[in-house]
Amino acid sequence: MRRAVLSAAVVLLIGCASDRFEWSMAHLDLSPRARKLPRPELEQIVKLVVNASSSTVLAVGQSCDAKSGVYHVVVDYQPDRYMIYDVKKIGGQWKITHFEDASPTLTSLFGDLC
Repeated sequence: MRRAVLSAAVVLLIGCASDRFEWSMAHLDLSPRARKLPRPELEQIVKLVVNASSSTVLAVGQSCDAKSGVYHVVVDYQPDRYMIYDVKKIGGQWKITHFEDASPTLTSLFGDLC
């Protein structure tokens, strides 16, 4: 019985993560530099952050002065609460290098990214 409940919980969590990924990809806002990323790279970034945050990804972008290869990912995790995840490709894989709370005001400036 316990095994059946555990199996059902795993299937439910995987299904939810898949739904969050699909929703994120369909509604994603991208900065001009992020639009230049190949689709598989963008999918890897979104999948990484969806799995780490258990939330939906709203936007991916890069600062205009960024030469480090770091992209910022905005995540909606509570009503009126956002997180920004920094991701960078290290050793051929996208990795989260930093994350922090972000205000709605800060995330509204996201369109100014390159």
